[in-house]
Amino acid sequence: MEPEYATTNDWYQANRPQLKIYRGQWIAYTNKGVISHDRDYRKMKDGIPPDTPKLSYTIERIYESEFIEPAKFYPVRMRSLHSFNVVSLNSSDSWLWATAQLPAPKRVFNSSSQTSLAKTKTNFKVSAIVSTYNSEEFIRGCLQDLVGQELYKKGELEIIVIDSASEQNEQLIIGDFQSKYPNIIYERTLERETLYASWNRAIKIARGDYITNANTDDRLRPDALEIMANYLDTQPEVSLVYPDQLITNTVNDTWEKTKADRQWNWPSFNYSELENRCIIGSQPMWRKSLHEKYGYFQPEFTSAGDYEFWLRIGKTEKLARIPETLGLYYENPQGLEHSSSVGQQETQKILEEYGITQRGVIPKTSIPVPISPSELNALPYRKIGQSTVNRGRPLVSVIIPTKDRPEMLAQAIQSVLNQTFTELEIIVVNDGGVDVQSVISRLNTKGNIVYKKHDRALDRSAARNTGIRAARGKYIAYLDDDDNYYPNHIETLVKFLENSEYKIAYTDAVMAQQEKQNGEYVTINRSVPYSLDFDKDKILVSNCTPNLCLMHEKSCLDEVGLFDETLSTHEDWDLIIRLSRKFDIAHIKETTCEFTQRNDGTNTSSHNRADFTRTREIIFNRYQPYAEANPTILEAQKEAFIAEAKELAQQVQNLQSQVVQKESQLQQTQAEKSGLSVQVETWQRTTQEVQAKLEATQSEKEWVKSQLNSWKQTAEEMQLELDRSRLKLKQAQSQLEQSTLNLMNS
Repeated sequence: MEPEYATTNDWYQANRPQLKIYRGQWIAYTNKGVISHDRDYRKMKDGIPPDTPKLSYTIERIYESEFIEPAKFYPVRMRSLHSFNVVSLNSSDSWLWATAQLPAPKRVFNSSSQTSLAKTKTNFKVSAIVSTYNSEEFIRGCLQDLVGQELYKKGELEIIVIDSASEQNEQLIIGDFQSKYPNIIYERTLERETLYASWNRAIKIARGDYITNANTDDRLRPDALEIMANYLDTQPEVSLVYPDQLITNTVNDTWEKTKADRQWNWPSFNYSELENRCIIGSQPMWRKSLHEKYGYFQPEFTSAGDYEFWLRIGKTEKLARIPETLGLYYENPQGLEHSSSVGQQETQKILEEYGITQRGVIPKTSIPVPISPSELNALPYRKIGQSTVNRGRPLVSVIIPTKDRPEMLAQAIQSVLNQTFTELEIIVVNDGGVDVQSVISRLNTKGNIVYKKHDRALDRSAARNTGIRAARGKYIAYLDDDDNYYPNHIETLVKFLENSEYKIAYTDAVMAQQEKQNGEYVTINRSVPYSLDFDKDKILVSNCTPNLCLMHEKSCLDEVGLFDETLSTHEDWDLIIRLSRKFDIAHIKETTCEFTQRNDGTNTSSHNRADFTRTREIIFNRYQPYAEANPTILEAQKEAFIAEAKELAQQVQNLQSQVVQKESQLQQTQAEKSGLSVQVETWQRTTQEVQAKLEATQSEKEWVKSQLNSWKQTAEEMQLELDRSRLKLKQAQSQLEQSTLNLMNS
């Protein structure tokens, strides 16, 4: 709180250096601070609270000439002298030169929201710097996008707009925003300067720990700046972060409504890759302190100055990609990057300056990747249909790794969607399995499912880690694709954690034993095998809870690390041990979820059972320093090994019995096969005999048919012969009658 001084003059003398922000204005101040200020005297007077006693405040004019910054000297032609405070004149040949001092720029703080110096916020987490020149078309959308940031709503973002002597009306739009929103600084230069000169100007007056450039034609996801700032908060060794970006060709597009079908999926940072191409994207965030160490952007560049600065810091600083889509990049055909070849020329100059060209490094072109409508709408803060999915940051992130079990995955997701607690997101990570986009699209009616894919199988730990990195929730919960939550699971854990000092808690779970019947898994028994209060010593012997029962603050992992991707089993136990070394863990004795147990090799406990002994030994050795102090724990570990050996031996014996049983079944099957073979042979012989008889019958049939044809032919021939004989007989009869007639006439 601002201290109270004896007189207004005492306050003025003590705080005079800070009054430079009121240059050119009238101010009214008390012994506690400024109570009103404006360039117009009457407006300043009207701004004095009416209940302020007249003798308790002083009015004074802060002139432009006060608090002039250290002199910067420029050789200028006489025609430009009106822009400078002339110090001296000199002549040389036909030129008249002046040594002049650049006057303080016009800088406007919004006065409607900050009425006293005592109430003015002096530091922010992030300063967003905006350079505008003839960007009237974009500036309103740009500022609306920034004041819509979650970080701005929390009062941790300031916006600095540098108007580079624009010929358009950005100033009116910016003034309108200043009258409605706090923490917006506006400065207009007397002459146009380059983008990077404007950035440098803004950085020098920035009060944020981190800097981000907000290009007037690009947009951000509403939580983008908060995510990047939190990353820098929790990773002090990282100096700059950059996210993936959607790509749009629509002027003044918005994150909520964009129909972008492409995106920049930038690679993880590698300096060699940076030498090939600029992989940082257009919406990074970096520590302001970098400029104290490396200087500012080179102001002579107009398009590629940021690339030069990234090359300058990239060799010695740690830069990191946030593998999450947080930005919306406008592919502006009139922008600095695309409207001329200057960018290419500047890039070539930079490559030569850094010796990259001389080393034979071949430049690469960044190629965007497609994004489907379902993937686009699965992103946070999207407007789907008529309903806006503007959830803000979810309180809980549920991570579901999956591989080749789409039907079970659908049931697992549905159990999360059925939760009584709704401030959550679901992150499904496909570990190189069959595509489940159709499952996601069908269930993602609320827009709270995020879908991530591995190009190849990396195992469960890697899949969970991918989900954790993408998670935005305060709390992390886990669910395998063949398990499910009861409706009160997340609410039970969140209520406990939010109303206690604990950061980690777990509930109890039902174990559902399943076997396959008629092609489907059927639960044959349910039990609760674990219901143990947490013990920091006993956890060194064996795990106390299935992974789906656990919920913890995401921030806990900043201290203990993620899942160990070298462990194919017991990776959840290993994580709980590490968590227990840093945090207390609470047990909630309520049954809120269900996991499956199958003995056919389709889940980890049966498929990788032989690996349990190997990873148990790794864990015992890893945390041996904690166990050595307690002989009871060492003895319990030994007994655990013996018990597990006995269990494995029993499993081997069971397998051997199953082998004997299978062999007996095989022998019986073989005998049945032999009997069937005899029957088959008999049937084959009978078939052959029948076939032979059939063929013989067919032969006899053909002979009879042949004989019939022969007899028919003979009968036809006999008939012809008979007809001829009849004809001859008839002719003979006719001759005989003629002869008889002749005899009678003679």
